[in-house]
Amino acid sequence: MESIIGYSCEDLLNLVEEQYGRGKYHAKLLFENLYKKGILEAGKLNDPINESYSAELPPVAAVVRSGDNISDDDVSGNGGSRPSITVSTIKFLLKLDDGYESETIILPMGKYNTLCISSQIGCRWSCAFCETGKLGMKRNLTAGEILSQLMTAQLVFKKEIRNIVFMGMGEPLDNFENVIKAIDIISHPWAMNLNKKSICISTVGNVDGLMKLNSLAHRKENDYHKLHIALSLNGADDEIRSQLMPVNKKWPLAELKNALQSSAQYGKKDLLYLEYVLIKGLTDGEDNGKKLIAFAGDFPMITLNLIPYNPGRDRQFEKPEKVELDRFHRQIVKGGIRCFTRYSQGEQIMAACGQLGNKL
Repeated sequence: MESIIGYSCEDLLNLVEEQYGRGKYHAKLLFENLYKKGILEAGKLNDPINESYSAELPPVAAVVRSGDNISDDDVSGNGGSRPSITVSTIKFLLKLDDGYESETIILPMGKYNTLCISSQIGCRWSCAFCETGKLGMKRNLTAGEILSQLMTAQLVFKKEIRNIVFMGMGEPLDNFENVIKAIDIISHPWAMNLNKKSICISTVGNVDGLMKLNSLAHRKENDYHKLHIALSLNGADDEIRSQLMPVNKKWPLAELKNALQSSAQYGKKDLLYLEYVLIKGLTDGEDNGKKLIAFAGDFPMITLNLIPYNPGRDRQFEKPEKVELDRFHRQIVKGGIRCFTRYSQGEQIMAACGQLGNKL
């Protein structure tokens, strides 16, 4: 039986018109019940729809929880952190039809939750610090498999999700059509109704994908200009970045900078982020700080997130000592860049940045 999860409102309108001779009323009813309740209910079409289609979510193959003490906003920023609270990070795996498993993280952020979604099984870019890249590229996730992660968090784990970050397994811009289709459904007022300004796409620097997104965003249709973009930078010169991220050999920093500066998010507050992993002896230190300030200084209203390296299973690199992290942070702030040090949740359950791809 075919899964209907992943069908857009237009897809369902075509379905009910062509197969059942019905119109917008039944399509809207089906669309709302599918994505808000996870059921196939469309009035008089209930029986024929349920005979041919399924809204069953992929089974949860495994789940692990981790209690972390973090500040209420999970940052140590310019003004310090808020009082710490105890939260539980949840990592769950969904068993897909072909046997692969997607990985998703529910990140409690005080009074609300952020969902870290995967867009692929594996990844082709093989970033040196990332466990997902060590899997190689297996396949893209469908729009339905992307949406199933959110629906599982909401309907199975009963979590209210306020923000979504495409920072799980895979490079979202390599799976552009499915990611955009999922985002359109997530943000549709008849479905999850999550504003696009609450959705962030993280990229290793896929310039082709950025230009596609720029084309959509500049037309200001469907609010694509409100999406957040987070660039995984991790090196402020081509030599170091190419060593860590092979994508830089295809699209070096100058080309990447041009793509970002032509985006609809450029110069807008809280829409463009740089993610920078701090690795002891490689990306930290005063010289790297100067290069990072020079790169980020060309972006008005940019936000820089410093992420201490999260070791994988082989512990190829080392995390800098806290004194070095703090020194680097102060240097960036003194250089006039809005900067936060983000301490990842879920490191002990392989759920932190760069750790997905090891299962549990």
